[in-house]
Amino acid sequence: MGTSRNIQKYLQRVPKSRQWVVERANNRQNRFRAILIHFHAPE
Repeated sequence: MGTSRNIQKYLQRVPKSRQWVVERANNRQNRFRAILIHFHAPE
């Protein structure tokens, strides 16, 4: 998928003051995905 490349391009266009918002959103998505994987993982 080219989503990470699009995010990199977007981060280059966004001023530095707003990058942390995007990074926080990505971290929240990753944490949510990790929680889902953790709860749906077969034991």
